Amino acid sequence: MSDGGNEAREKGRGRSYDSGLRYNVMFDSVADGITVTDLDGVIIDLNEASRIMNRCKSKEDLIGKPAFELISPEDRARAGENLQKTLREGAIKDIEYTLLRLDGT
Repeated sequence: MSDGGNEAREKGRGRSYDSGLRYNVMFDSVADGITVTDLDGVIIDLNEASRIMNRCKSKEDLIGKPAFELISPEDRARAGENLQKTLREGAIKDIEYTLLRLDGT
């Protein structure tokens, strides 16, 4: 007699792993730079394109840093306002900022 529950759980784990793997492949293969922050604006992940654009040797050069350090001083106040708006409303779109690389250029 087989345990159908265990078999279903194993299939679910496999699908979850496949989904995570597909996400990681897609995230790292996108040509646009993607930087992910937590709710406090601290960088928690970035893709390869973002690493290259920021001229970093590794992702770890940026992970843990405040994302606002990569926004030009002229745009930081507006970025802070938009962050609060995003938290209130769930999303905003069509926003552009002048960004800085890790070295400030």
